Amino acid sequence: MLPHTCAAIFFLLSCIFVPLAGIEGDEGAFARPLFGLTLDSTYEIRLFHIHIPLMIVPYAGTLKSLVYWPIFAVFRPAVWSIRLPVVLAGAVSVWLFVRWTQKLSGLRAACIAGFLLATDPSFILTNTFDWGPVALQHLLLMAGCLLIASQRCALAFLCFGLAFWDKAIFLWVFSGLIVASLITSWAAIREWMAGKRRVGFAALGFGIGILPLLVYNVHSPMATSRANIHASFADIGNKLISFRETLAGSDLFGVVVSPGSHRWLPDHTLFFAAFLIAIASTPFLPRSKARTVAVFAIVVCVVSFGLMASLRYTGAAHHIVLLYPFPQLLVASTVAVIRPVRLSTAVAILLIIANLLVTSHYLVQLDLDGPTGLFTDAIYPLATYMDGAKAGTVCTLDLGIRDSLNLLTQGKLRAQEEVISSLSRETAIDMVSRRDVLFISRAGKSEYFRGNAASLESLAENAGYERSLSRMIEDSRGRPQFQIFSFLPRKIAP
Repeated sequence: MLPHTCAAIFFLLSCIFVPLAGIEGDEGAFARPLFGLTLDSTYEIRLFHIHIPLMIVPYAGTLKSLVYWPIFAVFRPAVWSIRLPVVLAGAVSVWLFVRWTQKLSGLRAACIAGFLLATDPSFILTNTFDWGPVALQHLLLMAGCLLIASQRCALAFLCFGLAFWDKAIFLWVFSGLIVASLITSWAAIREWMAGKRRVGFAALGFGIGILPLLVYNVHSPMATSRANIHASFADIGNKLISFRETLAGSDLFGVVVSPGSHRWLPDHTLFFAAFLIAIASTPFLPRSKARTVAVFAIVVCVVSFGLMASLRYTGAAHHIVLLYPFPQLLVASTVAVIRPVRLSTAVAILLIIANLLVTSHYLVQLDLDGPTGLFTDAIYPLATYMDGAKAGTVCTLDLGIRDSLNLLTQGKLRAQEEVISSLSRETAIDMVSRRDVLFISRAGKSEYFRGNAASLESLAENAGYERSLSRMIEDSRGRPQFQIFSFLPRKIAP
């Protein structure tokens, strides 16, 4: 019953959030291959005159696209058909985690760990909105861990291989798992490796899972590493802050919703403090089994975060959360051995209540102020309007519009994202001069590509065209979010 209860709590909390925010651009990127919108021909291979998409971008594969292919064959892309599958994946991840923790540390630790993960605001929001994406990463990670604990290593490594294809930065957590296992379970690993048949089947499973990623990198030599490995510790301070804020549940204030403003609700959980105390307490744990599990979790976190922190363009909440659920495993293993048992229970309940209060703060913020930035719910009326608009070409001039729009309109618009500074003057003027081209930009100060729309307007004005506003799209709170416009030849005064 315990795994089912934790999974059900996560499922119910996540479902509350499903309709409260717009579809973010990265959240919709998985649908590109489903509508024939692969951005680069190298992301697919040709087999018997059939084009098979392997990748979305050099580090993220089409596994999620494959999962949604039958779903969208039955249900039109909409907020529930997009988000409910990943919520279910998150619930299964929680279920698997509780089962795995129970095998490692016993029922009490599994109970604490399961409730901590199921109520964690960072985990709930990043999994439900899945703009990493993270949902399949957690599902495959936990499936692999439980399968290894159940002595089914071939299937476990198949899951790990699929996780690499889904998102190559699975390397972070996988490296942490390898190092932590070598440190805490070397004798068991050496015994397992003595069985060549077992090792062979595990290697085969891993190879099958990771095969699409390998084929892509053979077809486009080492494209994944060339596109994404940029070593740098320059931003390590901000990444450490993001690590702290993600574990404390507060890093998504100002990202999904506006910064927390309801002071009667906390915007930080107690989990990060508990995480630090658990690390400091590990050498003094009274049971060797609990110490082993705690060391395992610490090593996974340290190695994984170390790899993440060594690369440029990483360290946001949807990256940090990929370390989950090992922080929860550490804290639960430590809290479970506190004596007397009554004190252990009180500490666990306090941590869970703090999680729920911050989760409630996000909910209240969404209900009263609505989502913000890239998660604006104005994307829905925008998609509805554009679905009925007559446009030969749709050009989006800012971040996070193209993929959301293409997903919600099932690829009908074939919208493209344009950065004006990257276009030649002739190409830009040709776009401006065409009557069948509609441009979409964010309104006012909500622009991410600062000056992109203004650059186009300036170029058009110099070429003798003036902007004609077709529609201003507002969010559910009546705030202008998107501008739809075209250009007309400037009228010459008589």
